Amino acid sequence: MRITDEAIRTALKTSGGSHEKADLRLFSEFSDYHPKRTRITYAAAIGIPAAALLLGAGIYTVHNGGYFSDLKNGFGTVTSTQYENATDEISVSATAEGSVIKLTLVIPKLMLQAPDSFPYSEFDVMRVSSCTVKCGGKKVKVADMPYSERTQNGAELEILLDSELPAGKEVTVTITSFEGGKKADQPLPIHGNWNVTVE
Repeated sequence: MRITDEAIRTALKTSGGSHEKADLRLFSEFSDYHPKRTRITYAAAIGIPAAALLLGAGIYTVHNGGYFSDLKNGFGTVTSTQYENATDEISVSATAEGSVIKLTLVIPKLMLQAPDSFPYSEFDVMRVSSCTVKCGGKKVKVADMPYSERTQNGAELEILLDSELPAGKEVTVTITSFEGGKKADQPLPIHGNWNVTVE
């Protein structure tokens, strides 16, 4: 049985964006499956030119800026997948009230219902997974960064602090990664660099 673009799209979506899981699914279903060739087809199947791919070292682009890469253990075995270089794909603004910083994420690809909105369109929930908060130039301890439901255009997230922020001082947030995924599934790390001044 010959592999089709529709089969690739289905395998990728049902595998939560994990290329190694999609590889296994396709390998079990199609006799002419070849991982390296299919990674080119992954992008083509969702409307991205094959020339945009970065082949080798488990790296393959699915967006103009962002790309998936595999995480491997010391034995070279792929353990999970992450999404890199997403800075320009997510816009972040912030406000604060007491000990809570509220973030508004706007993802233009979702707003425009773009055909290449994957992986964001597959998320049910998102959260901040790595950040630094500073108040008046001094680092503030973060207590929690919970998951929130994804909205139509992005997400409304919170960073919970150990103490209330004092009035009259500049508060900045530097975010280096978010996480997104479906409930009960392994989340997908989304890496970038977002520097936000709290309004």
